[in-house]
Amino acid sequence: MLENRTRHLIDRMTIFACGVLVCVVASTHAAQDKPAQGPIEPKADEILRRMSHSLASAKSLRFRAHDMVDQVMDNGQKVQFSRTLDVAARRPGAMRASVKGDTEEVEYAYADGKLTIVNERERCYTVADVPRTTDEMFDFLAERYGITAPLADLLFSDPYQAMTGRVRVGQYLGLHLVGQRKCHHLAFRQEGIDWQIWIEDSDRAVPCKVVITYKELPGQPQFVALLDEWNLTPDLPDTTFTVPVPAGYKRVDLQPVASPATQPVRP
Repeated sequence: MLENRTRHLIDRMTIFACGVLVCVVASTHAAQDKPAQGPIEPKADEILRRMSHSLASAKSLRFRAHDMVDQVMDNGQKVQFSRTLDVAARRPGAMRASVKGDTEEVEYAYADGKLTIVNERERCYTVADVPRTTDEMFDFLAERYGITAPLADLLFSDPYQAMTGRVRVGQYLGLHLVGQRKCHHLAFRQEGIDWQIWIEDSDRAVPCKVVITYKELPGQPQFVALLDEWNLTPDLPDTTFTVPVPAGYKRVDLQPVASPATQPVRP
């Protein structure tokens, strides 16, 4: 049994039950040209802004993420669980994600102010009324349900502000490879976490890899994601953002948290 303090945070980053959606939250909505809090090296700032502009300019987008997360056992040993996410989004307020991994098989659909979650392994589902824009939906889920996780900063209308609102320092580490892709390697520090991002050295400037280290948790577990199959101009009809609920699945409602999270774990 993996029972210790690490599990609570890791469970928030992965889906073990029907009523949990994995999405990141930005608590800052400042203008894009406002400088980030803390000293970020000019080169790192330039590259991160370029990536943000590339993603924010896309009216719709698709990508695939292969992520891995550490979990720390009672004896101190780290074990790792993985999953694959296929994500599609259309601005300002539609998203679809299919998740398959070691501990989960879940479908998400969000459009027209409705969020549907279908958990195949638990044979249950959730339908919730949420705000009609992606940014507001993410904030609503954090404030009401305490749901936060990595990566969805990339879907915000301003990824730069979502990712740097709590950054204390950032630096540019050079051009490094992610597989066969040459990428700009950036590293950032903020309270509680260190994080790195590798951004493709191309006109698209899409993210190729993300690593987050949770410094204040026992064993300093890491989240690692490899991102590929980017398409910044996909054709996404309305049917993309629907998911059928199989007959016989039990409905489970999201439960509000007694004390909403005020320090969302990001990026």
